[in-house]
Amino acid sequence: MNFWRATEILGKRKWLILFSVMVAAVLTAGATRLVGSKWVGTVRLVVPQNSAIVRTPGAAGSTEDASGEGLAGQEALKGQIAVYTAVVKSRSVIEPVFAKLGVTELPKDFLRHIEITASGPRLYELSVTDTTPARAKSLANAIAEQFVERYRSLNSEQSEKGLEILKEQMQLANVKLVSLRSRYDKYRGDHQIAGTLNNNLELALTRLKDNRQKADETTQRLAEAQAQLQAMEGQPLPKGKVPAPPPVNIAAVQLGKELKAAEQHLTELRSRYTESWPEVKKAVEKRDDIKGRLEIATSSFTGTAAAAENSLVSPEAIRLLRKNDIEQNIAGYAAKLNALNASITAAQAQVDLLKGVDGSMNTLTNDITEQADIRNALAGRLSRAQMQLDVSHAQNPIEIMDSVNDFNPPMNTTQGRTLKLTLIGALCALVLSSAIVLSLDSVDRRLKTVTEAEFILPVKMVAAIPQHMGKVTYELMARATELQPQSLHAEAFRFLGMHVLNQVPPMRSIMVLSAKAEQGSTTSLVNLGITLAQAGKRVILVDANVRTPELHQAFTLNNTFGFTDLLRSPNRKAIEKALHSTSVANLQVVTSGATPSNAWELFRSPSLLELSDRLHEQADYVLYDTPSALIFTDAYNMAPVVDGAFLCVRAFQLLTGSEERILDLVKAADVTMMGGIMTDVPASVIQGFQNYQHYYASASDDSINMDDGQTATLDQPLIAIEKGSAED
Repeated sequence: MNFWRATEILGKRKWLILFSVMVAAVLTAGATRLVGSKWVGTVRLVVPQNSAIVRTPGAAGSTEDASGEGLAGQEALKGQIAVYTAVVKSRSVIEPVFAKLGVTELPKDFLRHIEITASGPRLYELSVTDTTPARAKSLANAIAEQFVERYRSLNSEQSEKGLEILKEQMQLANVKLVSLRSRYDKYRGDHQIAGTLNNNLELALTRLKDNRQKADETTQRLAEAQAQLQAMEGQPLPKGKVPAPPPVNIAAVQLGKELKAAEQHLTELRSRYTESWPEVKKAVEKRDDIKGRLEIATSSFTGTAAAAENSLVSPEAIRLLRKNDIEQNIAGYAAKLNALNASITAAQAQVDLLKGVDGSMNTLTNDITEQADIRNALAGRLSRAQMQLDVSHAQNPIEIMDSVNDFNPPMNTTQGRTLKLTLIGALCALVLSSAIVLSLDSVDRRLKTVTEAEFILPVKMVAAIPQHMGKVTYELMARATELQPQSLHAEAFRFLGMHVLNQVPPMRSIMVLSAKAEQGSTTSLVNLGITLAQAGKRVILVDANVRTPELHQAFTLNNTFGFTDLLRSPNRKAIEKALHSTSVANLQVVTSGATPSNAWELFRSPSLLELSDRLHEQADYVLYDTPSALIFTDAYNMAPVVDGAFLCVRAFQLLTGSEERILDLVKAADVTMMGGIMTDVPASVIQGFQNYQHYYASASDDSINMDDGQTATLDQPLIAIEKGSAED
């Protein structure tokens, strides 16, 4: 749909669109008047700089949340606004305000007219909307005062409750911490752990390592002593006597080493256990025993050493003496090795014991550390809660900075709203009604203009016939050109006749086709014949519609002998009998005749060509009326005797698509399609009719009934299209 077509459609419906716009404007203006004006009273609130609620736990005493910077600050600001809104809309705020102002009933949706917003860092606005400025002012100020007082009370109560809860939690944390430490100390006492567990384990591992190293050294010395003993037995003895070797107190040396080891072991035990521990007592007794044996060995060796000084002995005695010393060393090394193995076993057992204790000790230590952290965190929260309580007692957490007054008056938010909404409503109605008109026109697939018909059908529309009106009644429509020669209908058929007369070469044999019944093809054929006869041409109308013949009814003729009879015997005598004269000069009619039993066989007979030739001898134009070309094949059987054809369609009816098929079949039969005829067109939409309707009205001596129920614009100088009733 192009722009001019849309403009044309909207122009035809301009009064309907204008009416819709006016109704929408009136309804919108009335609705806004019913709603009334809206006045907003705004009270500005401020959070003091040192207020506890300004600070956020994650900001370390900063006021970042008041500015709303960052995601965390924005979320904190939204949360604070939600808290303020919940408090200000609570019963504890609204009911005292209504009681103070003498309001007995809560207005409908009143709470929806209360709003708190953030206007800046630590700045908030409390807005109350009402229908009058005085009540908006009083409500806003009263609600703000009650809100500030109520929020201060809630903040103090909340701080006190929070402080009490933190104190209880602090006491529980202390009790739990003391209990954990008692369990830790008891565990250490039960397992005789003097120092830290790690130090004890380290000492045990060190002792185990030293004992293993000493055992390895003792094993090596034992092997060396055994090797010396074997080597001594294989060596020869020297002759004569030699000085005796200085005596060595081997027992004292051995006991000294044992005493040193015993003291070292005792020191390790004392570092881990108390003096009452059995192992410590055994170690003390062992040390004292070794110390006594060492004293005895030292005193007895003094006399022996003095007697042996400066004495001469035989080599065999020396060998025997050395052998005894080596054997004593071997025995000492073996005894020491046994003692070291025992110490290694004891040290390994100690290590295993400490490792078994390690898990429980670590668990207790971790529990104590965790509980201590919890206790410290609670202490910090308790300190901050005490500070907040002190601040809440000292000042309001939020204060009124500017109430509604002469310098901050209520604002009329609906000023100019009626005019704006009325204009918007009118504009919406204009757009919507125009869209509906265009939409209905676009979905209406009926033929409404000649251009549409020519766009859908590949044939030029050469004439459009108005629907009956005035004295051109339904009964007179078939012969309107004869009976009402000054009517609009007669002029329309004359355009059709002029189109036929102007054909070069002339089309002498013409038929009128239609896709279905009630398209006005018979009416168009009769009036075309009358028009050509009035132009001085000899015309014969042949009723080839043997299915539903109507020509004899139009001229009130006898239909006992006609076209079907001529096809059986097309001689001159029969033609003279079949030709009927009419009241119109130069116009004759051949009726359909008797209904044949097999129309197909009759129309396909060679007599059709002979009959056509004989008729052309007596007339300048032979016009054939045919039945529906979609249902019957009669029209196509007439193709051999026809030069041209017209396709007749009715205005404001849906095309079925069969019209294109008919055109293709006619073209295939080598029949020239002379154009299309539109019938039943309302005269009110014919271009130029408005200027000359007085002429047609006076000519018919009757007022013209202009049907504007459905209209369409014709872009040709003849006819527009519309629904109506016409005969076929």
